[in-house]
Amino acid sequence: MSNEITLPVGSSAEPNTCGSCKFFRRNNDGVNYRMNGTCGFVLPAKVVEQSAMRGITDEVRKKDRDYTGTEDWIKDTDRCDLQRSDGKVYIVQRRVG
Repeated sequence: MSNEITLPVGSSAEPNTCGSCKFFRRNNDGVNYRMNGTCGFVLPAKVVEQSAMRGITDEVRKKDRDYTGTEDWIKDTDRCDLQRSDGKVYIVQRRVG
């Protein structure tokens, strides 16, 4: 099938998780963090504005010494109330010793 996707070892796309959500953008560097990604869900402008007023902005994060750049990443096994299936079929590989 054309919409079958073979995931690398360590990745997941179980139903009702971020890994099978149409908003999930998997990190695709080929080696590290294959189970991590970002959420492409766009929040309404009013919500974003309220977050900015609380001081949660990229500028503040960059000035934070403890910010590593990965705090916005989510795991493909995470769940949320906004999950929407992308309708694709995933083939999950696993390494057997």
